[in-house]
Amino acid sequence: MKSLPAIALMLVLPGAPALAANPDVVWVIGGGPDVYESQVQIEGNVLWVLRAIETLPGERKVRVFFTDGSEATSDVHEWAPPPETAAALQPLARVFDAYWRNGLRYRNHAIPGVAGTTEAGPLADALGKDLRALKPGDRGWLIFTGHGTQGEGCENRLELWNGTHLEVGDLQALLDQAPPEARMRFLFA
Repeated sequence: MKSLPAIALMLVLPGAPALAANPDVVWVIGGGPDVYESQVQIEGNVLWVLRAIETLPGERKVRVFFTDGSEATSDVHEWAPPPETAAALQPLARVFDAYWRNGLRYRNHAIPGVAGTTEAGPLADALGKDLRALKPGDRGWLIFTGHGTQGEGCENRLELWNGTHLEVGDLQALLDQAPPEARMRFLFA
């Protein structure tokens, strides 16, 4: 009778979904189309996603694409109230109705391990290469935190770095490069 569980497993396992042989692949894409629309909140969302992914059980390969990639240029803007001192010129800024500009600053992002830019061409090339490398049974997550708009012909699109964009149809064509047996999930903030 002890062989009954072994026989039951032999009958059940062939019909069970195969466990992913490789770690999940996660693409985190974030930022705005330019420094003026790449708010610190988007950077914060990406950092939060990365922290959340670290807490999940299992293995995964994470590739992050953010604004201008690893360039050391200003690609995020943030606003903080300046001190209320004459030296900060905040009282004078209020008189001229430009108080909000006095606390605005531009800086380079603080995202660790960025794999590349979100400019449409290089991003599509990198995603296409990664998607073609997936094997049947692999699992992928595409997480986007940024801006989207409606393009020509009422098709939605992702607004990407340097004023470029990726139409939903273009994204679908990229995803079609993955094997049909690979499972893909999406999260668009």
